Amino acid sequence: MPLYEYECSACDWRWEELRGAGRADQPTPCPRCASLAERQVSTFIAGVRPRPKVMRSASASSHSAGCVCCAPRR
Repeated sequence: MPLYEYECSACDWRWEELRGAGRADQPTPCPRCASLAERQVSTFIAGVRPRPKVMRSASASSHSAGCVCCAPRR
């Protein structure tokens, strides 16, 4: 069963809920205030890691040649 995110416009509570795909877009009662809440766009991203920043300062010289943080980006 898929996990969906919902946000209540009455109390600004945001939560996740397991629901069948056929009911995903139907409003659901807020667990905090019982007002009907709408499904939100999920912020979950799988398998993405931020790239390390390339150091451009004098401290970069203390790193070994070819280290990940000093290597040029491709």
